[in-house]
Amino acid sequence: MTITIIKNFKVIFNLFLLLFMFLFSSCAPQSRKANLSDNYYQCKLFEDNSNRVYFSENQNDVSNIELSKFYDSENDFDIMIYSHLEGSKNYNLKRIYKTSKGNWMEITIVNGNKNESNLIFNEVEIIDELDNVQEKAFFQYCGMCFDCRYYTFLIKKGKSIFKYYSNGEVFEGIDKHEKEKLYNYINIYDFFIKK
Repeated sequence: MTITIIKNFKVIFNLFLLLFMFLFSSCAPQSRKANLSDNYYQCKLFEDNSNRVYFSENQNDVSNIELSKFYDSENDFDIMIYSHLEGSKNYNLKRIYKTSKGNWMEITIVNGNKNESNLIFNEVEIIDELDNVQEKAFFQYCGMCFDCRYYTFLIKKGKSIFKYYSNGEVFEGIDKHEKEKLYNYINIYDFFIKK
């Protein structure tokens, strides 16, 4: 009798373990890039507040120092693209700005290592989009995700700041009508992410 109970317990335990493993693996983060088309979306877009953002609690961190320069500068245009891997010190920062002398500068910081250089491109390619930057803020929510990369995209034109925060690939996985509303900002992002 006890042998039958032990066998039944083992069968029940193994079934429970299999069910638990299946449920756990189905909650694991999956690639959000896969099979995203204009008709399929899994992220939601929400209007957000225009509050100042911070990249870390340490104000002396090189990324926060660069962020302060972004907010405090009086450049004609200032673009910042920041991403970090949740739960790690792994981050990338790219800041592109136009000086008062009309020169474009690029600063990249990867995990604390900073590089600065002149950026040369034909401004005519993107000036219309930059001139149309408005004070707006959005949050792109792509569901619960662990060990994902989070993005902050900021554009400053004079005193107006556009802010976009995402817990998924920037501008990916959102409804095509929402993408149409953000067309100007998507063009700016695509243009400078490739520079």
